[in-house]
This record gives sequence, structure tokens and C-alpha cells, in this order.
Amino acid sequence: LNIETPKKGVARNIAGTIPIKVLIKAVAV
Repeated sequence: LNIETPKKGVARNIAGTIPIKVLIKAVAV
């Protein structure tokens, strides 16, 4: 669990960050 939890946290951060970057690019265009 100690090893899996950080990986899940990173995966969630990436999943949450990518859509935001896409929205920013869409708004910028």
C-alpha cells in the first residue's frame, strides 16, 4: 500500500493536470 498509494496520487495529479492544460490551450486559441 505504501508503494501503490504514491503512484495512485501521481496518476490522479497527471489526470487532473492534463485536462486543465488542454482547456488553457483551447481558451488561448
